[in-house]
Amino acid sequence: MTIRPGRRAALVVRTTAVVALLATTVASCSSEERSVEALCRRLPAVADLDEALVRGDLAAVDAQAGALRRAVAVAPTDIEPSLDLLADTVDAIVASAGTADGAPRDALEAGIDAALPRDDLGTDVLSFNGAAVEEWSVRNCGLDLGSGTTVAAVPPGEGGPADTTG
Repeated sequence: MTIRPGRRAALVVRTTAVVALLATTVASCSSEERSVEALCRRLPAVADLDEALVRGDLAAVDAQAGALRRAVAVAPTDIEPSLDLLADTVDAIVASAGTADGAPRDALEAGIDAALPRDDLGTDVLSFNGAAVEEWSVRNCGLDLGSGTTVAAVPPGEGGPADTTG
């Protein structure tokens, strides 16, 4: 059977569309669901964010921004808003730094200046959410994000970082 050139092109387009649809379906089926376990697997990749910011390492901060976005994608609903706010902030720092002139360290400092809140309320909200993510990580994963070390997870109300009773 001979296929005419016009029909061949249509067949190639249809075959390509089917392959793309199958690839998309397989990719969506293989993505991780939101869970404590999934987030605990991804959080170690963001443990160096503070250090990268202090060092002024724009490439490392950019990598951390991607790791944060991947963490947000699997975050349980109780911590997702806090993690998303931090990811948005780091994304804004990287975006602002990308438009700044100068050495990468100077550009990162300019990005931080441009992206961080200038008012006390905005700073407090950012700090609160950062602390919430750190406490969640210790409580649920046994990971101290500040040091990147494994610690004994302490349930809320038993004197650990998540204990706010007093």
